[in-house]
Amino acid sequence: MKNFKSLIRGISAVCIMFVCSVIFTVYSQAATDGIFTYTVKNNAATVTKINDQGLSEIHIPETLGGYPVKSLAHSIMTASYYGDNVILSTVYIPKTIEQIDNSTFFNTYIRKFVVDEDNAYFSSDETGVLFNKDKTIL
Repeated sequence: MKNFKSLIRGISAVCIMFVCSVIFTVYSQAATDGIFTYTVKNNAATVTKINDQGLSEIHIPETLGGYPVKSLAHSIMTASYYGDNVILSTVYIPKTIEQIDNSTFFNTYIRKFVVDEDNAYFSSDETGVLFNKDKTIL
């Protein structure tokens, strides 16, 4: 009985280590393309950082590394990590974006969003306010 319990503990430990290594591998594999750092999961790219230092406009690409860019993670602007209050004149959101985290543009002042008209999830009005597609949620 004692050997059986040891065997079960050993198998449990190996399983936990395997799961942790898979999670670490999935979430630690970041790639960079120009000013964008991104991860890929389920054949879709998520922008995790934008090196926005000195830029006044950001054009989020439709693809990174051959994968469609479908989401923007939290706090993706690098300048916000340096305590800068960056002012961007315009952020362009492509038709491929399906998810934007509530804190994606934390500590960044954006004057205007321009969302591709073919985006099924988001829209912007003539003044550059970012909305859901139906313009019912900011």
